[in-house]
Amino acid sequence: MLRRIAFTAVSVIALAGGANAQNYAAVNWSGLYGGVNAGYGWGSSSASLSDNQNWTSTSTSGICAGGTVTINGVVQNNTCTTTTTSSTVSKSASKSFDSTGGFGGGQIGYNMQNGRLVFGVEADIQGSGISGSTSASAAAWPDGTTSPTSTIKAKSELDDFGTLRGRLGYTFEHTLVYVTGGLAYGNTKDTLSLTEYVTATTQTQSKTADTTRTGYVLGAGAEYFLNPAWSVKAEYQYIDLGSETLKLNYTYTDGSTQNAKLTADHTYNTVRVGLNYHVGAVYAPLK
Repeated sequence: MLRRIAFTAVSVIALAGGANAQNYAAVNWSGLYGGVNAGYGWGSSSASLSDNQNWTSTSTSGICAGGTVTINGVVQNNTCTTTTTSSTVSKSASKSFDSTGGFGGGQIGYNMQNGRLVFGVEADIQGSGISGSTSASAAAWPDGTTSPTSTIKAKSELDDFGTLRGRLGYTFEHTLVYVTGGLAYGNTKDTLSLTEYVTATTQTQSKTADTTRTGYVLGAGAEYFLNPAWSVKAEYQYIDLGSETLKLNYTYTDGSTQNAKLTADHTYNTVRVGLNYHVGAVYAPLK
């Protein structure tokens, strides 16, 4: 489906460009522009649950009655041996999960053209629906069959983001091919919860990090003049906003522990298409 949409979009742009190319021979990319864009982004994170339990078992052998024990008229030695065995049981569960979703917003920028080289700066801001979640469980007791379970739930969200970038491109008249890079920022929200089994019931604890982050962005794209004032673009950006680690733990009275961890990796691959209006665009008509 995505391939069909992309092929259709490219075909429409090519047809529109061909129809308008007869109206102007050259464009100058210099000047102020602004527009809108929409796209799709994806990234990945991981969550884990570890369960470290201390179990003590006691076994008794021999005759453990008080006083003298006589069996068939024979006095038996009153001996009793008690053996205590301690063991540690460790279990874990972990999962990786993807954060995906769409976004949309606007951009504004300024270009300067020197020959076929185009230098520029661009800023954009996006509202985002990129998010992902998962859950994992481990046995609260080590018998493996009848025991209840402890569960973690993890979620990672990118609520909004933006960039401030430089652009360097090469123009083939109506087409501009460019690389871009600079500052990235965004608001993220990460949530981790741990539900543990405690004395025939359950209890839940949780932790949330709602953070404004900064990082960097790198990308590349192509832009095409549909007519002297309007252009369309397609762009890829890699955005790195760092990572967030959340931890929760619970310690039972016997020293057994349960530990939950979320590592949210806020790096995203994004693809987008956009439409720009160029203020005071300069072009040379065909003669």
